Amino acid sequence: MRRHFFTGTKDNIVHLLDNPHFELIRHDVTFPLYVEVDEIYNLACPASPIHYQHDPVQTTKTSVHGAINMLGLAKRVKAKIFQASTSEVYGDPEVHPQTED
Repeated sequence: MRRHFFTGTKDNIVHLLDNPHFELIRHDVTFPLYVEVDEIYNLACPASPIHYQHDPVQTTKTSVHGAINMLGLAKRVKAKIFQASTSEVYGDPEVHPQTED
């Protein structure tokens, strides 16, 4: 059974699930999160126009409130944070849609 997230599936990270240094938390980042962590990787915003145009208000909330909430969490627990909300982090795409690899 494939468990879907908003724009992907759990299959994308299944190789990490047995790693004792990795924990998957499914959470809506538009709400504060209270956990103890060492590192935060906030990749919480859909990058594809077909996905972010589906609900532009929620997309904006995810980008803005999500970043604010994750930065607040990082500050509270003194965690490192990596913030990237679109595939632009990969550079100029050679193909469309751009793949994760």
